[in-house]
Amino acid sequence: MSWLIENWSLIVVILTMIVSAILSIKKFLLLSPEEREKQIKQFLLVQVINAESSYDMQGVGRIKLSSVYNSFISKFGIFGLLMPFDKFSALVDDSLDEMRRLLESNVNVKEMVYGYEVEKNEQ
Repeated sequence: MSWLIENWSLIVVILTMIVSAILSIKKFLLLSPEEREKQIKQFLLVQVINAESSYDMQGVGRIKLSSVYNSFISKFGIFGLLMPFDKFSALVDDSLDEMRRLLESNVNVKEMVYGYEVEKNEQ
């Protein structure tokens, strides 16, 4: 009984984390498959842009992919581990295509990714 009294705050924290995880999983599972894929694609687009701005150099594609994958697993946990890597790579490729379109059409995204002011006439 004294152990319970001494560690009640730890028990509350662990129970809160478990309940939070269960609610997050339930919320994600209640989404339609299309909505789940849409959320994953939006997340991956942000991560691809972050990886591009963090590793702004040629020849580090595998490092960028690894960074995006680690973020994906951190965010989606078991769902990320259950997704086949081929499917994940295809979604990342789609996100890369979308990022390229954004870089061509949006000066603000280009400035955010490459960290310098882009001339307006470059568009």
